[in-house]
Amino acid sequence: MYIEPVNKSVHRIYISQEINIFVAQKFIRSLVSKYGKHTVYTDAVP
Repeated sequence: MYIEPVNKSVHRIYISQEINIFVAQKFIRSLVSKYGKHTVYTDAVP
């Protein structure tokens, strides 16, 4: 949500989960291309 400074009107932006996932995948891909692949260990929490 943001407020337009000129008209003082409130706008709402909806970003779908698919777009968020796409952005995250693109970010991770850029990290892999920059730094290479590394092993990641997790605590296996669902």
